Amino acid sequence: ATVNRRENAENVGKELPERSETFLAFSQAAVRSLQGRGRITAALL
Repeated sequence: ATVNRRENAENVGKELPERSETFLAFSQAAVRSLQGRGRITAALL
């Protein structure tokens, strides 16, 4: 039997540092949407 080994594939998820920030932004937008808030909120100081 022969064993054909593939080259190691790129793990793009670990190599892209902005991936976590992107999903954090998506999750924050989803939470705001569920709360009925828009993308921009203002508060009186």
